[in-house]
Amino acid sequence: MPYLQRTLDRVTDSYAYFYALAKIHKSPWKTRPIVLVSGSLLYGLGKWLDQQLQPIIRKLPTYLSSSFALKTDIDNMAGTEFSCMSLFTGDVVAMYPSINLEDAFTRIAEFLSTSSLCENVD
Repeated sequence: MPYLQRTLDRVTDSYAYFYALAKIHKSPWKTRPIVLVSGSLLYGLGKWLDQQLQPIIRKLPTYLSSSFALKTDIDNMAGTEFSCMSLFTGDVVAMYPSINLEDAFTRIAEFLSTSSLCENVD
């Protein structure tokens, strides 16, 4: 894969770095952890993987391009009976640590190898 090789050739510092940003609008102040991977060993792989998965993700019936698209979709439902609808949201901080990674990777691999959404994706 020439793309991955070129990104690896440009790596000067192979490590990702963690730092914290202050959430000054919270009382008391809290911090948000940030992971900086730009330029690290994993940066090229992550960027390549994102490029490979984007065409699949855009085909999913639940795909939303932005929060603006969600707001537009909701606005377009004017007059709809909202009492028969549900909206589920999740806290990413709480959700990801609870995912069994072995099971998740198995399910993702099965989806990528069997779903018709993944056909003709480079």
